[in-house]
Amino acid sequence: EGRSGMGRFHSELTLSLVRLLASKRYECIIRVSDGNYKEFTRMLATAGKADVEASLIVGNFSEKERCSLLTALPGAILLDDTGKDVIESVYSSFSFDNTRASALAMKHLLSSGRRKIALITGPKEHYFTREIESGYRDALADAGLPFDTSLVCYTDFTIQAAAAATASLLERGIAFDAVFTNDEMAGGVYRSLLSRGINIPKEVAVCGCDGLPVSEQLYPQLTTIILDYQQLAKQVIDKITNQDLALTPVRVRLLPYLKVREST
Repeated sequence: EGRSGMGRFHSELTLSLVRLLASKRYECIIRVSDGNYKEFTRMLATAGKADVEASLIVGNFSEKERCSLLTALPGAILLDDTGKDVIESVYSSFSFDNTRASALAMKHLLSSGRRKIALITGPKEHYFTREIESGYRDALADAGLPFDTSLVCYTDFTIQAAAAATASLLERGIAFDAVFTNDEMAGGVYRSLLSRGINIPKEVAVCGCDGLPVSEQLYPQLTTIILDYQQLAKQVIDKITNQDLALTPVRVRLLPYLKVREST
């Protein structure tokens, strides 16, 4: 597990994996790194010596860290990150089509008449951000709308950062009638909008991405793009437990789907 970029989503995914493995009587060993280099190298050395049937890699790692992990753990399964820049290692990956997820969200917001859609996302070089922004740009182009850099906010995937980004847009007088973000960050968007008396969705629609339980707990309930981490976990476990599949590297990208609720 890497540094905490998308902590809640990765926690839900990890919990689903552990539950499924336990139901099949597998023992799980979880090693965690918080981004400290010495701790990471210690974790890497320990993991490389472990006698295990499969190694699963979940989290946000730098390119160098990802390469080190996949080199030390041949045949590992990389989750929620395609690792397409790692060509030196043999590994499998299970991830989501985040570009498609973004396109679905944008199509929904645009079809409801929204034209100034803010994108509040993570660090610019993060794999999730890159894919989400790609879908965002493509949807605007397909609708004949310009890409406005002032409507794109790069943060660190936290509620606090999303609240600050939303507040910054409002304080700078940048007009927007919708926000696309992820489910956890949507809490921060809600905080900034509602504390200023801005009605959701009458004045500003909000669409999330992930399908986390928090999306149903927000009020109004959050429209979101479902990234079915439970289905992803099931496919990973099927590969581990199926002897015909266990040694064959695969690349799997699950398709997202839209769940419309009250916030759009």
